[in-house]
Amino acid sequence: MTTSIIIQDNALQGLLVNENQSILEILTCIEKGGFRIVIVVDENKKFLGIITDYDIRRGILKNKSIDFHASGVINYSPIISNDSSSLSSQISILEDNNIEHLPLINDSNEVVGLRIISSGFNTNQSNTVVIMAGGLGTRLHPLTEKTPKPMIKVGDMPILESIIDRFKSQGFKNFVISVNYLSDIITNYFGDGSSREINIHYIYEQKKRGTIGALSELLKIPNIQYPILLTNGDIICTTKYKNVLDFHTSNNFDATVCAKEHTVDIPYGVIEVKNLNLVKVTEKPKLTMSINSGIYALNKSAIELIPSDAVYDATNLIEEMLNLKNKVGVHQIKDLWIDIGTKEDLERLQEFFNA
Repeated sequence: MTTSIIIQDNALQGLLVNENQSILEILTCIEKGGFRIVIVVDENKKFLGIITDYDIRRGILKNKSIDFHASGVINYSPIISNDSSSLSSQISILEDNNIEHLPLINDSNEVVGLRIISSGFNTNQSNTVVIMAGGLGTRLHPLTEKTPKPMIKVGDMPILESIIDRFKSQGFKNFVISVNYLSDIITNYFGDGSSREINIHYIYEQKKRGTIGALSELLKIPNIQYPILLTNGDIICTTKYKNVLDFHTSNNFDATVCAKEHTVDIPYGVIEVKNLNLVKVTEKPKLTMSINSGIYALNKSAIELIPSDAVYDATNLIEEMLNLKNKVGVHQIKDLWIDIGTKEDLERLQEFFNA
C-alpha cells in the first residue's frame, strides 16, 4: 500500500490561507509548510479550495508577473474526502486519481486534515537517466555562443543542474549525459557526479548524429539499468518520473512517449468547405493537441535498433518500432513542462524560478 501521512491540528493551521492574500504570501506559506500546498478557507474557516506550487507557477507564467492575488489560481473543485472515510478509502482516492494531496472535510465543510502521499520521492530508483545535452542552441544566440544551452542559468543554477536535482530528489542516482558543443563546460562542472552523491557517465558526440543517434553508445557502457528514462537537456518538467516508469512497465511497452497537452490560438476565422460550399465558420478557435514532450522510457530492445555512427532522430526510432509492431505507449504529462527553445521560453522559466 502507498505510504501516507496525515496533517492535522497546528501543522494544518499553518497551511490555511484566504483568497485575498498575495501570491508572495501564499508562496511563503507553502515554503514554510513544506508540503507544496495550502488550503484556502473563508472568514468562517469553511473550505473553499486548494493552491499547489504548480498552480502558482502556472499562474505566474500566464500572467507574466507575480502581482496578483490567490483568487486567480485557486482550484475551487479539488478532489476531497469526508473525514469519516477509512484510511484505505483515502489511499485509493489518492492512487486512483494520481494526486499527492487529499483534503479531509467534515460535515460542516471545515478542513480537519490533509492526507499526503509520503512515498514516490526520495526512494532509490536504479533506472538510468539519459540526458541529451549536446545541442548548439542557435536560437538562443548570443547567450549560447560561449555557453552550452543546458548550462544557461535560471534562478541560481544551470538548467541542467536543475534537471539533475529534480531527478535526484525522486531517488535517481545513475546518469548518462550526451555532450558535444562546448562539452568541457558541462563535464568540468559536474565531473563524475560523486560530489553530488550520484553517478555520471558521458557520451562524447564527435559529430552531430541527430536527436538520439548517440544513444547507440549506451550498449558499450556497463551497468545501464533498463528501462532508461530519456530527456533533453533543455526541458524542465515537474512530473513524477516513477509514475512514467510504472506506466511503462505495467503495460509492457517497449517504448513510452510522454505527451503534453498543448493549445494553439488561431488568430483568424477558420472555415470548413465541402464540395466548394461553405459549411461552417469558427471565429478564432483554440486547437488542443498532444505534443511530444521529449521525454521517453525505453527498453534495451529499443536502444538496440539505433544504428551506430548514423544520423538518427527520435521520430526515426518510433516509426521503426511501429513498423516492427513493437508496443509504443503514450503517457500524458499533466504537470509543469517547459521546453526552452526560444528566448521567450527562457524568460518564462526565469519567472518560474524567481518565484
